[in-house]
Amino acid sequence: MFEDLLSDFWNSHGAKCPGIKFGEIETSYFARHTDDDIANVLNFLIDPPNEELAYPELVYTGDTTIKTKSLIIADSFYWTFMYLSLHEKMFGKGSSFWYYNRTAWPKFQKPDVYVQNLDLRSEILKRDLIIFFVAECNLPYFGWGFVESANEVLK
Repeated sequence: MFEDLLSDFWNSHGAKCPGIKFGEIETSYFARHTDDDIANVLNFLIDPPNEELAYPELVYTGDTTIKTKSLIIADSFYWTFMYLSLHEKMFGKGSSFWYYNRTAWPKFQKPDVYVQNLDLRSEILKRDLIIFFVAECNLPYFGWGFVESANEVLK
């Protein structure tokens, strides 16, 4: 899905979108990233047993030299792309993830960087690509005000 999303962009630059395949598979009895987020909030009296989980290495193929300065405006679903390092591998330096169009990631070792405090016009103009990544349940809130704000500053 991610590869399909970006293929047109890479093709327009005369390159093939980098592919992703599985390399070595590491197993663990301890959940990583968000694999245990539900178990943590269910407040069980007894923790569920740890099962063996598989964590594949992601191997990038094809042309990985073309990297875009991208802005991804997304909900919590995009954290998986951050945890798996897909964001940093697929996009160029200076790319950002705006979580619900509220906080900007990566934070560059600063305290919280709030989107409302950024110069929206310059943030938009320095990007090659802007992607909205929205889970179906958040479609009624698509863009979280970004589209309206962008229209205003780009008039």
